[in-house]
Amino acid sequence: PGGNNDKTVVYCTFLSNGNAKPLSNPVVEYCEKNNIHRVLAGHTPHGDCPTVIAEKVQVILVDTSYSDMSKPDNRGDAVSELILNEEDETVLVHGQLKDGRQIEYELAPPGSVKGDHLVGKQLADDYWVKSELKETPEDGKKYMICKGEGYKLSVDWKTTEEIASTLLHF
Repeated sequence: PGGNNDKTVVYCTFLSNGNAKPLSNPVVEYCEKNNIHRVLAGHTPHGDCPTVIAEKVQVILVDTSYSDMSKPDNRGDAVSELILNEEDETVLVHGQLKDGRQIEYELAPPGSVKGDHLVGKQLADDYWVKSELKETPEDGKKYMICKGEGYKLSVDWKTTEEIASTLLHF
C-alpha cells in the first residue's frame, strides 16, 4: 500500500510477525475457484532456504537475501533453485544452506500422492517444516523446522517421526 501511487499487480505477505501463516479462507476460495493451486513469491526474506506453506493452495517464498548477515552480501553461501516441471506440476527444490549442507526435495500440487508431504506443514508449536536435507545425517534429523518472531528465526532439526508426531494437521 502506498507504493507506486497504489498501482501494483500484487502486494502481499505470507508472514505474520516473521512467521509463516496459513492463507485466509477467502484467499483459498478465490484461488480454488480460479484453478490456482500454487503461488510463488519473492521479496520476502525468510532464512537461508525457501519457505513453503503447503495447504489447499501451496505457497513458496523464495528469497534468501538476508540469510547470512555476517557476510558482505548478506547472503553468504546460501543459494536455492526451484525447477518447475510443467508436465506433472512438481517443483524440485535444491540448493545449499549457509552452513554448506545441501537441501533437496520435490513438491507436488496439493492433493497429489507424489512429492514430500512434510515440507510446508505447520506443527502444533507454530513451527513450520521448512526444508529437507539431501542426505539424511546419522541422527536422522533431516528436516529443518523454523519459527519466526519479528526478524529472528528459530531453527531446529527433526526426524521424520518427530515431525509426524507434532503435525498440526496433515
